[in-house]
Amino acid sequence: MLNRDIIELVDVGTTGTNELGDPVAARTFLQVFADKLAINEREFYQSNAQGLSPEFKFKIRYVEYSGQRQIRYPVTTGKLYDVIRTYSKGDEFIELTCMGVLVNGNA
Repeated sequence: MLNRDIIELVDVGTTGTNELGDPVAARTFLQVFADKLAINEREFYQSNAQGLSPEFKFKIRYVEYSGQRQIRYPVTTGKLYDVIRTYSKGDEFIELTCMGVLVNGNA
């Protein structure tokens, strides 16, 4: 593993409620080293059949991942991606397949 990229694992929680009683989301970010991997053709088309559009796949150390459902990449732009699939690569690594977060129907 060459750790060429840095991603941020995003943990989305709540900090309470606002004056209307709506939950207020709070995000915490954890920077980790990652290797960016290619989405293979088979995986791309199978995901598309399910209505998903994978954009990135990252390999990180398993001990650094604790179930976060979003990442930010590249860290400097602040673009968020949903983790749509995880795949354990033995005891040391896990792959995170990600697609852009939908905002108003657009990724």
